[in-house]
Amino acid sequence: MGAMKGEISFVSPSVTLKGEPLYGNIDYTVYRDGMAVYTTTTTPNKTVRFTDQGMTEGVHLYTVYPTNTQGLGREAEDVAYFGVNRPYVPENFDMRETDTYGTVLLTWEAPSTDYDGFPINPDLITYDLFTYDPSENKEYAVESGIQGLSYTHKAKEPTALQAPMLYGIRARTSKGGSPGLLGKVIIVGAPYTAPFSESFANSNPKAIFVSQGIEGLCQWGFSYTDNAGVTCMDGDKGMALMESAYLDSESRLMMGKILLPERDPYMSFYIYNITSRGEDINDFEIEIGRPGNWTSVARKTVNEWARGEEGWQKVRVDLSEYAGQLVQISFRARCNKYTFTHFDCLSIGQGGQDDLSISKWEAPRRVNPAEEFD
Repeated sequence: MGAMKGEISFVSPSVTLKGEPLYGNIDYTVYRDGMAVYTTTTTPNKTVRFTDQGMTEGVHLYTVYPTNTQGLGREAEDVAYFGVNRPYVPENFDMRETDTYGTVLLTWEAPSTDYDGFPINPDLITYDLFTYDPSENKEYAVESGIQGLSYTHKAKEPTALQAPMLYGIRARTSKGGSPGLLGKVIIVGAPYTAPFSESFANSNPKAIFVSQGIEGLCQWGFSYTDNAGVTCMDGDKGMALMESAYLDSESRLMMGKILLPERDPYMSFYIYNITSRGEDINDFEIEIGRPGNWTSVARKTVNEWARGEEGWQKVRVDLSEYAGQLVQISFRARCNKYTFTHFDCLSIGQGGQDDLSISKWEAPRRVNPAEEFD
């Protein structure tokens, strides 16, 4: 575990190979990699300890042979690493934004073993933190040589626009670093405020949305239409939709943080109910919380959300339980029948506020001044 010596211990047997009580003295010879390094004599069911040193760095095999007046007993063996080895990855890596927007507290626990699965002295380990950009497949160093099990990172100024961040960590000794371990995606920076709206115009949302797979093969994205001919609700060339390759696939679409109104907060959106092959029984769920700690607000089939009506149907969700709170909202869907699950025209507001919009208007081509017209 770091030193070029180690304490070896074993317990002498209390029964014979036939399972009968064992009596008298037992002689022991301990071998390291086939070379005798220790001999002793003791009675049954006694703990024997000795210190071995002078070995080379690396993995060594220890074998204990017992003998008595009846002959050689069954040997016991074990392996151990001596010296300093590469560590394995840290454990329980977690991160959260503090009460100060843009500042992240990261915590972890020391790896319990080295890279080869042997115990390791945590005092020999330091830690390197980095952020990871999946689009570039590139790491960006945050801090190296950290001693301890936590670090506070000022990722952004408190007023800076929020953005998703993906942190990673690597344990390190004098012999090298562990594989990198990635955490969960968190949203860091100043939150959105109500009233809030997102129409996914031109299939390019102005707010932050992150797709997270849960089960199977599926993913959220943004498009004007799907391959079944469903188009966006408001004609702005964009909607959110989950596409599933197989039944029982499940994924969530997480939006950025939002500070809900102090009174009567609500959320509304339009959901598309497919009826071409019977009821749309895909599950659609609203969750509130943060990655790794989501609470279900409501879970229904698409057909239930749409009250059995075909096509685009408006949904309104009461968020009064979370009034005045800073939250993340996720949209979780599961493919039980149809390949696609769609929603559009998301709005978050207070009380009587609503996502009112003009869908159609008409007027005569010409009117006289100061005269009313129909």
